[in-house]
Amino acid sequence: MDQFDLFGLDEVHTDIKLTHEPVTRTVVDKPDNPDGLWTYVTQNQLLIWPGEEHRKRSLNQLKAFMEFDPAHETMALTDFGTDQIDAFILHMLNKGSSKATINRYSATLSRIFNYAYSKRKYPYPVKLEFFTEKNRNRVRVYNESELAEMKDWFMTEGHEWLWKMCIVASKAGMRRMEIVSIGRPVKGHMTPLTADKKWLMLPPEIDKNGKGRKIAVNNPELLEAIEYLQIALHSKWSDKTFYRTWGKMRRDVFQNEEAAVFHALRHTCASNMANKLKLNSLIIAEALGHSTIATTQKYVHANDDALQAASAQM
Repeated sequence: MDQFDLFGLDEVHTDIKLTHEPVTRTVVDKPDNPDGLWTYVTQNQLLIWPGEEHRKRSLNQLKAFMEFDPAHETMALTDFGTDQIDAFILHMLNKGSSKATINRYSATLSRIFNYAYSKRKYPYPVKLEFFTEKNRNRVRVYNESELAEMKDWFMTEGHEWLWKMCIVASKAGMRRMEIVSIGRPVKGHMTPLTADKKWLMLPPEIDKNGKGRKIAVNNPELLEAIEYLQIALHSKWSDKTFYRTWGKMRRDVFQNEEAAVFHALRHTCASNMANKLKLNSLIIAEALGHSTIATTQKYVHANDDALQAASAQM
């Protein structure tokens, strides 16, 4: 495991901006200790996590940390240290939690203590070790048979909305939260479909590179999925529901293969563009919103048919 800049992690959203929508305080019942960690966090939760979904998830993670050891509820904020955090992480490892899950819990705890440090309520900054991306093999492309199995599982289990998200990711190469913005606000913005239904207009605020981009919609199955998600995501989406449902599908279809993640659908899209459509890297980079060709090359994986065809033409 390597050390990370805690404030640079995707998990720690320090740049989330408050929108015009009402911001609600999340309440999770816990015993009251006026000098304790739980009391400090709940009093400052809107400042620590401005985003409501992120706040809900983080408070539930903190609740699990508090309940891990009964002594945590009687300890003052400044009594906590890396010993308590390390013991909790070891507990999660022993019970079989994934490295990605442990990273999310670690990011939540580091965010809390470093926020308290920045406000001079905690004596020192906390720097935790994270499982790095190089330890998590996410280079994965789904073949047609695997996509068909995924579709059957989602449709049979009553999660058509998540299959529609898979269609958009695999055919348009959109990231998960970019897709969510089709049907509900993300960072206060949504991604609209143009009146002629030929383009999705991704705002700069949602685009990872901050530039925004046009996403072509010239595939009937893709358009149908987008129009479905414009309605369905409003009531179906939550981080918790997504991760729980995807996890069950991965267990049943891929036997908990760690690389079988939603993001691999972007790899699938890029590889299909290169291998099946024979598009050059510039077009693929533009479609996926990559700032450099080097990034695109990491997404494109040559399949056996493409290698055989290249060999035949030599």
